[in-house]
Parts: sequence; structure tokens; C-alpha cells
Amino acid sequence: MKKYIVLGIGIFFLILISGLANASLSDGLVSYWSFDTDATDDYASNDGTVIGAVHNNTAYKLGGGCYDFSDDNISFANEEKFDFDKEDNFSFCFWADSDSTGDVGVLGKGQVESPTFYVQGSSGYKMKVYLRSGAGDYITTTSPNAIYNEYNYYCFTYNNTESYTGLTAYINATNITGGSDAGTLGSILNNFNLVLGQGSTTANGFDGRIDEFAFWNRTLATSEIVELYNSGAGLAYPFTTANDTLNMSATTPTNKSQFNTNPIRFVGFIVYTPNIVNIIAFCEVLAE
Repeated sequence: MKKYIVLGIGIFFLILISGLANASLSDGLVSYWSFDTDATDDYASNDGTVIGAVHNNTAYKLGGGCYDFSDDNISFANEEKFDFDKEDNFSFCFWADSDSTGDVGVLGKGQVESPTFYVQGSSGYKMKVYLRSGAGDYITTTSPNAIYNEYNYYCFTYNNTESYTGLTAYINATNITGGSDAGTLGSILNNFNLVLGQGSTTANGFDGRIDEFAFWNRTLATSEIVELYNSGAGLAYPFTTANDTLNMSATTPTNKSQFNTNPIRFVGFIVYTPNIVNIIAFCEVLAE
């Protein structure tokens, strides 16, 4: 049997796998807390300090754990990493299974009626997001109603318009238009830690479970939130899915005639990087 080695070192395939590692969802990611085992930041080094919240390894949404809150919180280090002002873009998302029915604090950075941004739970298991620079100066919008007694995916985005029209609240990848302005929004910068489980406007903290908390320094697109929601299944960092889409390109063999009449055997290996998989295939054309 004769063997013809094609292209010397082989054929190079560049395969972009959209499901294997979604680069766009990692763009602008500041921190990601899976809460699988504790409040360590899975992406950066902004670890959380747990103040009363209880780790739960049975009632989580994704991974291996979540935190159960009952008027307690997790405070996150490096507050300057979350110093977003009215001229900035930012987004944050989390899964929550709420037992709270009234006005409760869910997340906040700042104090009452001072420069701050915060999320407040309300009736219908909705959540309101506020950017506030003073007692009468704020912008706000409200999410749609959530589904009772199960995990819902909450996402909040802001696109630096200094108006409620640039502030969007999603539940399960759906949002509603509308909101309100009051006064003139000034700077919302402050030196307080980001806190999950309690907000900035109420003494009552969140009651329920929170999982997969993430923060970006850009405005997520609706399509990206749909992808993160993943039809209710969720998509956790590093944003991989089981259904990988392959887009393949390859160099053209120099001796194409050998491919027309003879069987081909490919032997190769895989080189993996976060966004690209390179498969180096050494091709032998077998001929009698």
C-alpha cells in the first residue's frame, strides 16, 4: 500500500465553537459569583464576606450551591470596582427564588437618600432598580412580575442616558417599557461596599435564595440576556453550553486528485484556548 502525505505537516482547521466558550458574554465582565461552595469571585478577586447568609447546597439554580438570605447579606470587597456613575454603562444579573412579598432590599451600594444604586423587591415578586443622587433626584424602572415559588432570572442594565429610558429591568429575559425620573440625577458615586441581600432604602432585607450573581461594566444586549436565561435552564460562567456549533474552514489540498479516488485517514490533536479550538489534522491518502 502506498501512502501520500498531503501538505507536509497536514491540514489546519480553525474551529470557532460558539457554545464552548462565548467570548462576548465575558467581555466587560467585572465579577461572577457562582456561590457553588462559597462567596469567592469565580472571575476576578472581588470575594464576598458573608454576614448571616447561609450557604445552601440543595436549593440552588445552577452548579452546586446558592445562598439563603433572611434579612442578612454578603458584602463584596474592592468597592471601587463597582463605582459606576451616571455617565457609565453597567449591567448585573442574578437568579432569585424570593419568599419576600413586600418592599425589601435586594442589592445596593450606598445609603438612603444619598448617592447610590440599588434594587428593591416589591409586590408581585417584581424588582425595582434605582439610580439616586439625593432624596428627590433619581431614575427608576420596574421589572415585570416574576413567577412565584421558583427561580427567576433578574437582569438590570444601564446605558448612561441619565434617564429612566436607559435603565432596563428584565425578568426571565423579558422587560417592560416605562419608568420615571425625579429631579435631576447627579453623581451616584460613593465609598460603600456593594451588598447583596439588603438594599439602600429599607431596613428589611431579602428573604429567599440567590444564585449566579454577575456584574458587567457595559450594557448587555437583550440577545445576550436571552442567551444567559437559556430558556430557563440558565448559562453560568464560563458561559458554555452542551450544544456546540462548529464553523469549519480548511486549506485546500495541493494534490486534490488523490482525494477523488482513494480513502483518507485523519490523525490529529486538539489545541484549546478560551475562544478558539485548533485541530491539527495530519492527512494520509491511502492508495493501493
